Amino acid sequence: MQSLDLMRNQLTALPESLGQFTGLRALILSDNRLSELPQSLRGCERLEGLFLHGNQALGIPTEVLGPEYKETRLYPLGQADLADPQTILSWYFQSRAEPTRRLNEAKMLLVGQGGVGKTSLVHYLIHQRACNPDELPTEGINIDDWEVSGKPGGDGKCERIQIHVWDFGGQEIMHATHQFFLTRRSLYLLVIDARAGEKESNIHYWLKIIRSYGDESPVLVVVNKCDQHPHELNETRLKRDYSNIRGFLQTSCADGRGIATLRREIGKQIRRLPQVFDELPQSYFEVKAELEQTASERSFLPIDDYRGICNNHGVDKRANQDHLIRFLHDLGVVLNFQDPDDPYGQNDPYVLDPEWVTGGVYALINDRELKERLDGLLSYRKLTAVLNAQPGYPQNRHDFIVRKMQQFELAYPLDQGHQTSWLVPELLDPKEPESLDWQPERSLNFQYSYPVLPPGVICRLIVRMHQHVDRECSWRSGTVLKFDQTRVLVRGDFENHKVFIAVQGPRERRKEDLAVVRNAFRHVHSTIPALQPKEEVPLPDHPDLTVPYEHLLTLEQLHEPSLVPVGADRHYSVTDLLNGVDSTGYRNERQALRRHPTMTMNDKHVFVSYCHDNKADVARLVADLEAAGERVWWDEQILGGQDWKQAIRAALKDAYAVILCLSPELTEDRYRSGVYPELRDAIATLRQCGPNHAYIFPVRLAACAVPPIEIDDTRTLERIQHVDLFPQDQRDAGLQKLLKSLDAAPGHP
Repeated sequence: MQSLDLMRNQLTALPESLGQFTGLRALILSDNRLSELPQSLRGCERLEGLFLHGNQALGIPTEVLGPEYKETRLYPLGQADLADPQTILSWYFQSRAEPTRRLNEAKMLLVGQGGVGKTSLVHYLIHQRACNPDELPTEGINIDDWEVSGKPGGDGKCERIQIHVWDFGGQEIMHATHQFFLTRRSLYLLVIDARAGEKESNIHYWLKIIRSYGDESPVLVVVNKCDQHPHELNETRLKRDYSNIRGFLQTSCADGRGIATLRREIGKQIRRLPQVFDELPQSYFEVKAELEQTASERSFLPIDDYRGICNNHGVDKRANQDHLIRFLHDLGVVLNFQDPDDPYGQNDPYVLDPEWVTGGVYALINDRELKERLDGLLSYRKLTAVLNAQPGYPQNRHDFIVRKMQQFELAYPLDQGHQTSWLVPELLDPKEPESLDWQPERSLNFQYSYPVLPPGVICRLIVRMHQHVDRECSWRSGTVLKFDQTRVLVRGDFENHKVFIAVQGPRERRKEDLAVVRNAFRHVHSTIPALQPKEEVPLPDHPDLTVPYEHLLTLEQLHEPSLVPVGADRHYSVTDLLNGVDSTGYRNERQALRRHPTMTMNDKHVFVSYCHDNKADVARLVADLEAAGERVWWDEQILGGQDWKQAIRAALKDAYAVILCLSPELTEDRYRSGVYPELRDAIATLRQCGPNHAYIFPVRLAACAVPPIEIDDTRTLERIQHVDLFPQDQRDAGLQKLLKSLDAAPGHP
């Protein structure tokens, strides 16, 4: 028996004999009443999926349990992104082997437009009195702690729940940066001004931002300054459109009206958060206490130091250490972007004090001189001057702040290698250049439509494509990208939640360069899973009329030859519209899908990992491998509308080999900053193989050092023999060596 489904059976216990089913691959025990697990389950070593959600008495945190069964049942076990069953069991049995206590902590975030009174509201909630009316607005994020009543303890008295309160500044220039600190499993207070309507308060924008970054976290809509004007919100419709809204409350920080009611409602919603009353091992609290103290003293500490603290307190399994740091990150106790499900889960090598990081980043973004210059330029001298003026930022740590901004795709270096100046897109002029003259009717056009367009999307696209950016034609919501023969206009329309792309240049190059931009957008979109923008294809003779790209794919699958788009007065060929925007790679994949509508990536293949700076060389390598009979997967096969991150993970799971294309562009810093997001997963797979198992094949495209990226305690990437595809007169010999190596790899079909 490989699968056993006992979901919703009111089970209170499991027999030890269950461990005799050693061939089990999936065990579904969700929504029962289990209070303990048999030790024999550890003998089910072939388990790939263990679902224990909805058994509160087991006390296993959501972070440890991973995705629920309903989220993964549509995927074959080998393709579903599941929590490791042995890690779940290890956590459970360790928690039972030592004393536990309730977490009694949560994170609450206040968001909304600038000037709505968020800071005054926090002051009233915590100190129970009005603050100075002349208090300056929050410039960045203020973090405070506050306590509310929890559950009764053993002595009958109510325990206290500590809330980490994050007050976000509402000025528009800071919105792109806020997204990196919006977390799941938190309570959100969306504060609006009673004098503003739905449109003026931007309430839909904020609710969609919360949904995009906070998942299904509960939201309380707080209508502040109700003493000045009665609010006019369509509460019924808003609750229907946003199911995570838990209530609407009116407050006034002038006379204290509604504050007591808000305080009670916050306590009620905090007590309903699923993780607040989790029973955690005592050792976790010991790690947390020492980590908080160390982080506040040192501002940031290497991840290895964190693991040392864990080991000292008996949390010695790496998986448990990773779960704990993700948990503390979501709580707002520390910052560490280690979670593979986090948009910036990138093997973050540091654990950070949240106030130190946010204080440094926002000090730069809110510097008056930098904002007034409107050129986005941050010099090393200015970096030093701004951070020296802030307490707790010695000069030897300044580069750390700017490196974090680069990791977040908030800035990029202008002088590669010297690190003496950077471009921060958020500090660019918000106005589009007057000299920009672009004619859509003479361009290849493409666009994205969003439920809400976060400001960070365009800023991060500029950073990601910085090698092609024309600085003279860049502004906060758009840029012109320069390729060898084409120029690409990217323009964001935040009022209508759209991004427009227009490519000019030789027709034979337009689609290929458009594909590069689409790939960059796909990466940015993949970090905001709930955003789900729609690709749209403008009609070539009427660029103002568009057809959803996904709809065109559906018509092609149904063998529909043409359609009449809404607003048009004639038929258009489905194939012509698709081929008009798709590069060669996109077209090849579409043809494969037409031949095999149920095609998946189950067949074993070679996965090619590369930096987009080397795309032309990699395309040639892929063509050579396919010509030699190898089945190859690379990211050009990801179609529009697909989840970029999920597609890569699925492809990696069915790869018998990973070719890592190396060039001077790949350094250890760029690996850690996420340029090669799939390499981390490949290395994790290699760790599970024996020491002589050939799985990763480094291929040098040009003369460069192989970065000493750590594989495990004894191996680094530079110890794996590489193959050279240069110089040109030796490329064929290198290719033959690579093909011979792949042929000898375990798992080669």
